[in-house]
Amino acid sequence: MSSKFKHLVGLRGIASFVVMMAHMQMLWSVAVSRGGVFDENNAVWEVYNTIFNGNFSVCIFFVLSGYVVLLGFYNKKDSKYLISSAIKRYFRLTPVPLAAVVIAWTVYSTVGFHNKEASQLMGGIAWFSNPYSFHLELPSALYQGLVGIYHGEFNFDGALWTIQIELFGSIALFIITYFIWDKGYFVFANLLLSLMAIILLGNYGLYFCLFLVGGSFCRKTSFNLNPCWAFLGLALGIQNDGWTITALMQQYLPSNITASVLCHVLGAIIIFYSINSSKKLMDFLSSKPFSFLGDISFSLYAIHLIVLFSAGSYVFVILHPIIGANVSAFIAMFTTIISTIFISVLMTETIDHYSQRLANKVGSMVY
Repeated sequence: MSSKFKHLVGLRGIASFVVMMAHMQMLWSVAVSRGGVFDENNAVWEVYNTIFNGNFSVCIFFVLSGYVVLLGFYNKKDSKYLISSAIKRYFRLTPVPLAAVVIAWTVYSTVGFHNKEASQLMGGIAWFSNPYSFHLELPSALYQGLVGIYHGEFNFDGALWTIQIELFGSIALFIITYFIWDKGYFVFANLLLSLMAIILLGNYGLYFCLFLVGGSFCRKTSFNLNPCWAFLGLALGIQNDGWTITALMQQYLPSNITASVLCHVLGAIIIFYSINSSKKLMDFLSSKPFSFLGDISFSLYAIHLIVLFSAGSYVFVILHPIIGANVSAFIAMFTTIISTIFISVLMTETIDHYSQRLANKVGSMVY
């Protein structure tokens, strides 16, 4: 990506890292609890759970994707480029998730997953215990990585639920852009389609609309929102179910729309716009640590749950009777972070870079 948009890479890196940290909230609760078990009433855990809001970060992914996938077309203004982008999108998205589910099967078939034992030691947490409680087979892994994730199958890797939205959100945006980009009502049409998607599809429609909103931002030659609006975006982004604001909002929303998801969607849009309005924020996000995380963000996102439920859980289970729950949980978190980053670097240098070359080769057949 051009250095002009390097801050978007950094933003994506932060969002990916936040998702990983959010999924380790159980370990954090155990680490800071007095009883050595998961405790939702622990104030320190509540702060952690507020700061690391995974769903908000996913919403940032989606609005980023909508913007980024149209940048090339914005520069070229060639309809063939849109056709090429639509064709190659599958080949760009698929290799990393495919590698992740094959790794999940490999772990299951060799060293095994230990999230169920870890969950029991934490006090019995269904969300942490349920993954990989079924028999994993290689043909199923290959099918899920190649096809299944695009129609809602992601039990080999729970993080991959977003890939379906990434593909179909992008394709929808390409189609809309192909037909009405040069029309004066392009932005209005995207907003109207977003509203229809939300009414018909609920939360799924909210995620879908982020692609259309992100794509609409490509029509802007400059952003001029006061960066202070970022605080409002963050305030919306940290909202969780059951909070005063979301509980009040939920009373007036249909059953297929969750108030916290609506807050996260609005927060992601405001954050994206306000960041692009501030040179200081863009320079900050363009720094090396964030750029590094952005470069490995796709692999990090795809692999982190597999590492957490295998290596991270194993370390916790092994160390728990020796040094106690609190320290074991800290070490398990550290192990998960370091192992995930290490594997992500390897996946990025091999699988992810390969997927980029493959997608470009396929796309070059058209453009």
